[in-house]
Amino acid sequence: MQSEIEITRDVLIQNNAIKAEIEAFDKAVPEGKCSLSALFKKCEKFNLFLLANFLINLAPANPEPLIIEEHLGGNLFYNGEIHIKRGFECSGNIICKNLIVDGVLVVGKTHWIWANIDAVEVDLRDAGVIKGKVATYKFRMSGISILMGLIAAKWKST
Repeated sequence: MQSEIEITRDVLIQNNAIKAEIEAFDKAVPEGKCSLSALFKKCEKFNLFLLANFLINLAPANPEPLIIEEHLGGNLFYNGEIHIKRGFECSGNIICKNLIVDGVLVVGKTHWIWANIDAVEVDLRDAGVIKGKVATYKFRMSGISILMGLIAAKWKST
């Protein structure tokens, strides 16, 4: 288990956070300090994507994967690996080190995933965005979606 890391405004400044990230921190954490895990929850709740991305790049990777049986929607921000046991349609933004999906992952509308992805199938549509490497058996892309990364095709032997 990873020991809890405390984040303060000074930690952000020392690590070259930009003005928007510091302002988001000040708004989400008026008391001036917060544990990393609690701050991720606040970033999820208030859709503080920019601050969450900064924190994930700043913090060491959590060695303990976050395992979710079924993702019911919304943002997911985690400084490690997220493993979702069922496919899902992304209804929020996801930032993590690695995202494993045991099914079909649909990314659409204006949702973003910033992670390396390993999924059975990936369907990137509408204005969805993936930033990271994608390993999958089947990849579809349509609309004005954007992939900023690489695709590695997986295959099943028969």
